[in-house]
Amino acid sequence: MHEIARRDPSLSPQKFRSNFFAKMFERYVQSKQESNFVDIPIEIKSDRDIYIHLIARTKHLVYVDAIKKMLLEMENK
Repeated sequence: MHEIARRDPSLSPQKFRSNFFAKMFERYVQSKQESNFVDIPIEIKSDRDIYIHLIARTKHLVYVDAIKKMLLEMENK
């Protein structure tokens, strides 16, 4: 919606936000020494790219992988 100032103008604002969120999440997890939370980013290519981040405990990765697989399968339809 609104243009974001970014170093790499080839990055879309959505991709920039996705990368920014991933870095902020990584910094937070490291600062709190939380090793049992993970960020699973998903990129869906369509008429406009969609970026999703699934945050989960490592013990729930099986469920998150199933959700990710379902979302990516929907991309192909």
